Amino acid sequence: MNPADPGLQKIFQSSSPENSARILLDSLDFQFALLLDAECRIVDCNTAAANFLGGQKTDICGSNLWQLLGDSCSAENRNLFISAVAEGKPVHNEEQYKNRWYDVYCRPLTLSDGQPMATLYCRDITDLKNMEQALKESNARFQEIAANLPGGIFQLRRSPDGTITLPFISDIPFEKYGIPRELILENHKFISDLLHPEDLNAALERLNESITNFSPIDHQFKIKVPSGEVYWLQATSTPKLQADGSIIWNGVVLDITERRLAEEALRSSEKRLSLAMHASNDGIWDYNLHTGKMHFSPSYYTMLGYAPYELPQSFQTWLDLMHPEDREDAVNKRKLYIEGYHEQYEAEFRMRTRNGLWRWILSRGKIVERDQDNHPLRMVGTHIDITERKEVEEREKIYEERLFQGQKLEAIGTLAGGIAHDFNNILSAIIGYTELLEDDIPEQSIQYSHLQEILKAGNRARDLIKQILAFSRQAEIEKRPVQVH
Repeated sequence: MNPADPGLQKIFQSSSPENSARILLDSLDFQFALLLDAECRIVDCNTAAANFLGGQKTDICGSNLWQLLGDSCSAENRNLFISAVAEGKPVHNEEQYKNRWYDVYCRPLTLSDGQPMATLYCRDITDLKNMEQALKESNARFQEIAANLPGGIFQLRRSPDGTITLPFISDIPFEKYGIPRELILENHKFISDLLHPEDLNAALERLNESITNFSPIDHQFKIKVPSGEVYWLQATSTPKLQADGSIIWNGVVLDITERRLAEEALRSSEKRLSLAMHASNDGIWDYNLHTGKMHFSPSYYTMLGYAPYELPQSFQTWLDLMHPEDREDAVNKRKLYIEGYHEQYEAEFRMRTRNGLWRWILSRGKIVERDQDNHPLRMVGTHIDITERKEVEEREKIYEERLFQGQKLEAIGTLAGGIAHDFNNILSAIIGYTELLEDDIPEQSIQYSHLQEILKAGNRARDLIKQILAFSRQAEIEKRPVQVH
């Protein structure tokens, strides 16, 4: 029983002060109850109060309460008691004593002989205070979470009679929409008025489906605010049936306008890309680096002689069609570009056609989409058939090699011609002097036969010099008619 209880107040009015005090001590649900005189001496108390003050009832009666409590009792409570006795007004307060919280209620009494007294009741509310603090902290965390959500938290209620109300909605940026929060709470029909006409029926169908099947709601819809602007919202919630037959949806509503606009822009971009892929003669590829999926344009296939989409649209198809000798270089270039080591991706390689021949392909690509951490997500590129260009380059290469060989032979011939001229001058002196010696030496002598050998060797050397000069094109070549059979 509480001291402020109306039934107890009637007892006070119909009983003597002494009896009223005794009734309070014996019947209150407060843990500690004491009867004090004007000097704060304990006149009477219940057993719980005596135990709390550390003694038997007979021991503490007559003792000063404040002395028993010591400095742990605040001066505020002492002043409240003095004020209660002096002014004859009850006082209710909460007091912390030795790390415990107590609910303190002081009610003045005047005995039949006119002596002022007071009853003091205390109840340990520490657990209650702890729960209140925990609830306060929980509410603070909830409010902080709700304040940082991109949307809001709401509770929707459907009464058994079918009435729809919105008991709660957290603080969301209503000023963005130009809608007073109070208007939404007071008039739930205002919500349906905000729904875009295109989405009204679908939203009502989702709600009725959730009512009928108790199925979760996850619905995207448009609202048209008073300014005429249109926003996209997403509502997510799960219904719960209450004991009184009503249904409550606790959920979250998010503003997804930017996401929907981005999705629409992406769809438009993909549509343009699709049109370009079908209209271009070059092969176009689209590679999702996150999922590993690839998409090839029809020309990607037809430029190699395949029917559109005849082969799987995959990274493995690209590898399988590539010439084994070109595979490692092309894959490394792609890897280095994706990892940021190269500013652009460009590779040349051969790909096998449907009839088994090889076509030279120039592949170029660019990263077109990244995540919030700048990691690449999507890469788009082209395949250009450069076989004719490579064949021209090959012919030019062969011609350049032949030209180089000719220039090299010409240089060798020039060098050989110079050497031949110098050697011919030396040889002429050798042959000349040998012929002069023949006139002075008898033909039968051994020396004459040696001179003949020198002349033979000199003439052979002269013929060799003529061949060298002919090779270097520094000598006239005798032209003779040849019989062709």
